[in-house]
Amino acid sequence: MSAFPHKAIAVVSTTVLCLSCQPDLHGPVGPDFRSGAVTPDGGSLPGPYAMNAPYPNPFNPTTAIEFSLPIQSDVLLVAQNPLGDVIETLVSGPLSAGRYRVIWDASKGGTRDLKAGLYFITLHAGGFVGSRVVKLEK
Repeated sequence: MSAFPHKAIAVVSTTVLCLSCQPDLHGPVGPDFRSGAVTPDGGSLPGPYAMNAPYPNPFNPTTAIEFSLPIQSDVLLVAQNPLGDVIETLVSGPLSAGRYRVIWDASKGGTRDLKAGLYFITLHAGGFVGSRVVKLEK
């Protein structure tokens, strides 16, 4: 049984771009995926699992999170408050091997009103777990 039994989704306030996927082989992930364009980077293969520092940081209202997957993996990328509560699921579901950029727009997302402060962006992919701290300024 997969660690992520639900269908692949992306929240309306995020954009996920595959930076190394071939446009004719990869499209949106799952039926509910709302992404930007798939952009190739010359076909280079990604290295090991990795999560880069979000940029810009501090941010208002958007920041970009980049990560690499060496193989197809079930991915969970979430934004959490300092107490560890998930405030937004950015990506949930399988992604092909490649390098990805997710744009988190903290100004969107329904009824929540995020305050200025520190938040954690956490990536679970395969056996990899990475977390970065971001600072939202208002």
